Amino acid sequence: MQIITKQEAKEKGLRHYFTGKPCKRGHVCSRYTSNNSCADCLQLRNEMPETKKRLEKWRKQNKKKLSEYFKERRKDYVWAEKQRAKCRKYYKENKQTMLANMRKHYLENKDMYAAYSSRSKKQMKKATPKWVVIKDIQKIYALRNRLSQNTGIEHHVDHYYPLQGKTICGLNVPWNLQIITAEENLAKGNKMPEDFYGPNHTMIQMPAYTKSQTG
Repeated sequence: MQIITKQEAKEKGLRHYFTGKPCKRGHVCSRYTSNNSCADCLQLRNEMPETKKRLEKWRKQNKKKLSEYFKERRKDYVWAEKQRAKCRKYYKENKQTMLANMRKHYLENKDMYAAYSSRSKKQMKKATPKWVVIKDIQKIYALRNRLSQNTGIEHHVDHYYPLQGKTICGLNVPWNLQIITAEENLAKGNKMPEDFYGPNHTMIQMPAYTKSQTG
């Protein structure tokens, strides 16, 4: 994670900040800008029996409000799925035209794409620690290529915690990389994993780096 002070996080409107220093319980993780709470401490507190009881009581008292809230969220989800389905159908029916337009746009804006590529490479280099084993990262990209070839479905290597996240910034290290379909990666974009997958999601670690990481 990239070091960012509470003041910097406040100025940027971020929910979390990260100092790299452990909390009183020894957790080295992000903290909430609003109250300085350690994210791991808060998770452990939420898993305590008494906390679960209070939460269950609150849910019963606010059952109607929760039902209305999730109903609205469901409407948003269904609408978004319909839009994605329309986009997929349109792309399938107009693939060649869209590719031709993209090629034309690229040729007319080469300087812009070159500048973007340069910024991306600089950001990737900045996010790659000097001690990381590059061959381990290359193995994951090679695995991505084989998976795309064997399945016929385009796959991407995604940073589980994005390099330029809204709350914290991940690193370009093997244990922050996952292989997902191109469609899932484009949908995920620059979102934090808890925002895209949900709060209890766990990334499936890539096996390629295990030996080098453990020495």
